[in-house]
Amino acid sequence: MKPDRNKRRKLQTRLILFCTLFALLLATFIGGYGYSVHTSSMMERYQVYAETQLYQALSWMDGDELARSIATGDMSESYYNQKTALDLFLEYSEISSLYVVHFPDPTDFRTMNYVISATSSDILAEDPDFFTAINTPGVIGDAADSDYDDETASLIALSLLDQPETATVQFIDNDTELYGYVLTAYVPIFDSNGQAVSILALDLSMEAIRETMRAYLLSVTLGTVLILTIFLFGFIYFLNRFVISPIRSLSQSARDFVAQSDRVKDDPAQLSFKSVPVHTKDEIELLSESIYDMTSGLKNYMINLKTITGEKERISAELNVAREIQASMLPQVFPAVNDFEIYASMLPAKEVGGDFYDFFQLDDDHLCVVIADVSGKGVPAALFMAIAKALIKQNVLSGKSPAEVFTITNEQLCEGNGGNLFVTAWMGLLDLRTGLLTYVNAGHNPPLLKPADGDFYYLKPLPGLVLAGMEGIVYRQSEILLGVGDVLYLYTDGVTEATDAHNQLYGDDRLLSVINQGPVAVMEAFLGRIQNDIDAFVQDAPQADDITMLTLKIKALH
Repeated sequence: MKPDRNKRRKLQTRLILFCTLFALLLATFIGGYGYSVHTSSMMERYQVYAETQLYQALSWMDGDELARSIATGDMSESYYNQKTALDLFLEYSEISSLYVVHFPDPTDFRTMNYVISATSSDILAEDPDFFTAINTPGVIGDAADSDYDDETASLIALSLLDQPETATVQFIDNDTELYGYVLTAYVPIFDSNGQAVSILALDLSMEAIRETMRAYLLSVTLGTVLILTIFLFGFIYFLNRFVISPIRSLSQSARDFVAQSDRVKDDPAQLSFKSVPVHTKDEIELLSESIYDMTSGLKNYMINLKTITGEKERISAELNVAREIQASMLPQVFPAVNDFEIYASMLPAKEVGGDFYDFFQLDDDHLCVVIADVSGKGVPAALFMAIAKALIKQNVLSGKSPAEVFTITNEQLCEGNGGNLFVTAWMGLLDLRTGLLTYVNAGHNPPLLKPADGDFYYLKPLPGLVLAGMEGIVYRQSEILLGVGDVLYLYTDGVTEATDAHNQLYGDDRLLSVINQGPVAVMEAFLGRIQNDIDAFVQDAPQADDITMLTLKIKALH
């Protein structure tokens, strides 16, 4: 079933969709990978900066003084010096906040005390009361609830358990109400005994990373859209210019060629294929040249086919005439006289065949019966058959015996036999007064004889060589006495050598069995029964040879 042309998807649409999807996937991958790499790089830079700043601030911390202030709640001069140093450090750095915290309960990191909170002038200007409570003189930070989750609290706990020589800076990134997205770095502060007394922490605003990544994503998106748009326009132009347009032109030329072939089928020489100028220097140009060569070859083929078809029609008409001529050469009227009844049939494998049969009376007392098979098929066999039939009848009518007829006919057929054809033949001369049958066999299938009171059996005398097989052959004849009611059945090898689809032969035994199974009262019905059995045996297998049969029944002798 031919698909609806309107429902077909265009190649251009498919390619554009594919390229668009590919470009989007590629842009997504590049953007995502670039975003990840850039974010990691900036995070690493911020962590290095925070770590550097944190260790600088840590160098000003006195763990013993902090431990004493936390234990007694007194703010000594050393405490104020440390806070002042942190305030100044915060003022001239990019840190958002810097503080020292203490966890009253070593097992609970949800509650903490601010020991020192450095305050920058920017923060005070923005929120003057922010550090008032925790920096009141004489008070070491009020308890406040931390916003650390369990994972962060565990990290802090591990930090407090570290020894001074193994303590490292830890990092936490989270969102805060005051500073937004920040990176928190912290490190334990140890006293002289190596005990962690508090934690020094700083917050570094990461809003710059967010802004940078937003700008990066926006630039990647806009760049991708711009590049994709330019690419798609360029690709569409290239696709239309070098692929779609040539293919459409080739397709239209092919449809025009097909439409022409319907209009000028009686004169294929008028066919013309509109050449499409394709100069792409690639497979499209090669396709154009191939289609042009194909249509040229198709045109020549159609011209030759028309010539051959006309010749075949002429030959077929001539073969029909030849078949009619050949049929007219064979007896078509089968007399049912008082003395005998005779009937024959021939089914050629091709238009004309090489088999023939003949019967004629020499006088009121003698009947001649002939059946023969020329080697080969078709016209050569038919021509040789006509010659052999005419020579045999001519020699019989000259009054010669059956053996003499075949001997002379053999010599005549051997002369000028350039096609190396030969004939298997059987001839019998019946005396209608006595029932004496004189017969001769030239390499032909043995006939079947049925006595009036018995079954058919093969009549097998020693056969002679085929006619036209070799010069100088002398044929011998045999005799048998027939009676009233006897039936003689003659046939060619097209009967016994008929094959089915498995190349199994019909065979002599099957033939003998079939003709003994039914009546022989009506000669035409008798031959029809045999033909029907042959057809049932071969079924759909093609007929390989001519099938010719003749039967003779003696009704009376005078």
